[in-house]
Formats: sequence, C-alpha cells, structure tokens
Amino acid sequence: MTRATKPIIHAAVSAAFAFAGLAHAHEGHEHKLMGVVAAFDSAHVEVKGTDGATQSIQLAPTTQFKKANQPATAADLVPNGKVVVKYRESNGQKTATEISVPAAAK
Repeated sequence: MTRATKPIIHAAVSAAFAFAGLAHAHEGHEHKLMGVVAAFDSAHVEVKGTDGATQSIQLAPTTQFKKANQPATAADLVPNGKVVVKYRESNGQKTATEISVPAAAK
C-alpha cells in the first residue's frame, strides 16, 4: 500500500461507518418486527421485540392478518402471543401492512 492510497482507504472506511445507520431504518421500505403482543386495540398493536424494546404499530384498513399463512383477523391477536409484523414507516409513524401469528398449539 502506497502512501497515496492510505487517505483514500481511510475516507472510504469513515464514510461506510458514517452512513451505516442511515441504511438501517429509512422510510418507504417494508420492515419486519418479530416479538410478542404487549397490547392491542382497534387502532394499533404494541409489540415487544426480540431486543426487548416495545414498538407501537398503527393498524390500517389495508392491514392484512394471517394465522399459519391463512387469512385471519385482528381477533387472532392474543396478549403475549408471538407475532411477526411487516410495516412501513412514513413521517415517523409505523403502519402495519401484514401481521402474522402462528397456528394455535394443539
């Protein structure tokens, strides 16, 4: 490595670290949250994620519910039940596009 390439490599590595956080949670793309239902009502669901943080996700008329990959309803949500929420974020508000729950235990 020559003396001239060191500053270029340093700048590239610095830029990669500087912009890494921006790629994580940008608006307009679908995100996925896995965890358990902490609370819910007709307007939103609160999910305690696998990282321990609780997030509030708004429900919309277009939100689809699935149970074991079959059509379901919000009535299939249960407190402390496992859930996977796909959502989009816009203007700081998270809105669910799809909420999936596993099949009931036999």
